[in-house]
Amino acid sequence: MILRQILTGQESVIVVLSQVMELQVSLEEIRHYMSRYEGFFSRSEARDLAARYVWGLVCEGHRKAVGSMADHTGVSERSLQRLLTQVKWDCAGMYRAYVNSMASRHGDPDGVLVAGQTVFPKRGGHSVCVARQYSEELGRMVSSQMAIDMIFVGRECSWPFAMELYMPGFWDKRRDAACRLRREKARIPQDIHHAQQWELALDMVNLASEVFPSPHAVTAGTFLGEVAAFRDALDRTGHHYLVEIPANTEVFREKPDLKEADRKRRKRGRPRKHHTMMEAEVPPEHVSEIDTSIPADQGSLKGAGGNHAVFCLGTVWPAQDYRDGILHVPVQLVAPYQRGEATGPAQRYYLSSLPKAGGCEDIGYILDARRKAQTCKEDMIHRLGLLQHEGRSWIGWHRHVLLVFLACGFLLERAFPT
Repeated sequence: MILRQILTGQESVIVVLSQVMELQVSLEEIRHYMSRYEGFFSRSEARDLAARYVWGLVCEGHRKAVGSMADHTGVSERSLQRLLTQVKWDCAGMYRAYVNSMASRHGDPDGVLVAGQTVFPKRGGHSVCVARQYSEELGRMVSSQMAIDMIFVGRECSWPFAMELYMPGFWDKRRDAACRLRREKARIPQDIHHAQQWELALDMVNLASEVFPSPHAVTAGTFLGEVAAFRDALDRTGHHYLVEIPANTEVFREKPDLKEADRKRRKRGRPRKHHTMMEAEVPPEHVSEIDTSIPADQGSLKGAGGNHAVFCLGTVWPAQDYRDGILHVPVQLVAPYQRGEATGPAQRYYLSSLPKAGGCEDIGYILDARRKAQTCKEDMIHRLGLLQHEGRSWIGWHRHVLLVFLACGFLLERAFPT
């Protein structure tokens, strides 16, 4: 039946692969896979619970909440909860071992680091770091936990590299008694504090520099692409990037000549002290105002997906913070869109620091990597139950995410045996 569905194309490859694994995955296979991590557990009971948890994530036919997995794996719900919150095991050491193992098996010198947001919807206010936050994917405010994730995309496969929970500012008010109580209930370590989302993503990029022998290209959506500090940090560390920016982002078509703006002087009283403001002889313009009607024979290329054309619109200087006298490194403005379509609301713009030698081929490859990363994330969400954990405590959230990573690594190891 499954082979007939593959031949007739009635189901996607991901769904069919899930059905095949459901028929073949056993607890002994999971235990054999998890044996490489047994040194991070102090007791055999914890090792067995972790193996059963991963087995419950991999197997189909039930929800991936702790209660449903307990019924499927033959242990009590309390035991699985203890695994996530009370049992002692080296979560950080296991994560480093996972990353090193995946990098050795599925590393790629042409790999791409895809940074993104993962929204964990939450109704109540008791889960760790929950707040009303803006989701780039949903395009609206939603009560949720927000995580910054990074997917490594190679030519062979894609796999989750890192994921960190974003802490809103009101979860880090040290002088607020209610905040301290809230952090204590959520078991947040005292050395964990609020950090901007781009800072979390940059930490992941720096970690990748330690794992992989050479810097990889980085790509991200508008939530990071519009942050000049993130792009400047990538320039300093030597990472090439292709990041999406909003259509109202201002840029200079030519290198701006900045000079101090004239101030209005008061006729009476002591002169006011103003912050030095700069102005440019030629004002910046929105990227949406730049003409994208370039002939198809000038620097265009269809990507691997076959559904977009890539155009490099030339060198621009980002205008963010230019009033403060800050001049950013020149980058390439890129506009991919459907061939033959006019510029409209669906038009997307990117800033690229990729070497010009690669041209549109590199840009098209990275745009395809973004789609592959989204497929990998959706597989973790719908196939492995990434969002189905309650996530009440800091340690429980991180342990659940790590076990989902291990489940993903198991599936990739079976799909690409060495």
